[in-house]
Amino acid sequence: MSDVKPNTKEVEIMKKGVVINANIPVDFYYRINQFLFEFFPLRDKDHLKEILTNIQQGKDDKDQHTYHFRTFLSLMLLLEEAAKEQGYVEKVTLDLDKLGDDKTPQ
Repeated sequence: MSDVKPNTKEVEIMKKGVVINANIPVDFYYRINQFLFEFFPLRDKDHLKEILTNIQQGKDDKDQHTYHFRTFLSLMLLLEEAAKEQGYVEKVTLDLDKLGDDKTPQ
């Protein structure tokens, strides 16, 4: 008989099926938003429309772009809902004529 021990290591993983409560700074939310709409690899203007249509039709597993966009979009929606529930959302009036080319307030 050999005294060789298996090569193992104990690691921590997240339990399946749990809900994680986290305090997320709003700046992190804006970074996710910025990633989605400025950095996410879109082929052209119509690609975003195609992705959103796939999501609306429940075809978010159609391709990897739709799948990953849906992941980030779902995270943003969860954060927005939590912000509303906690009273961290306010209404503002935007002058649409003064929006920048990227449609953000100047």
